[in-house]
Amino acid sequence: MLLNSTANTDGLIPADDVRLYRARDAEIERRFGRPSARTEGRGNTVELDLGQPTIINHAVIREDLWFDDAIVSKVRLRATEAAAPPLIRRR
Repeated sequence: MLLNSTANTDGLIPADDVRLYRARDAEIERRFGRPSARTEGRGNTVELDLGQPTIINHAVIREDLWFDDAIVSKVRLRATEAAAPPLIRRR
């Protein structure tokens, strides 16, 4: 995420920018602070069983993978190529 933030002539980040950054941080916490489920593992395939059909619209895997709303009962991450066995872990 590129903020392009520049300090003012006093060497401070402008108050309006600080307010925007705090709002951004609050939204990130609202969206990602309490995940619906978590998993971790090694290998080319890691599956997260949600137990029942659940609406999801993003997955956090060190990068956010965004997609349209989908009703799912499981989520699978499959690495088709890797320099070494993938290690999926919680943040």
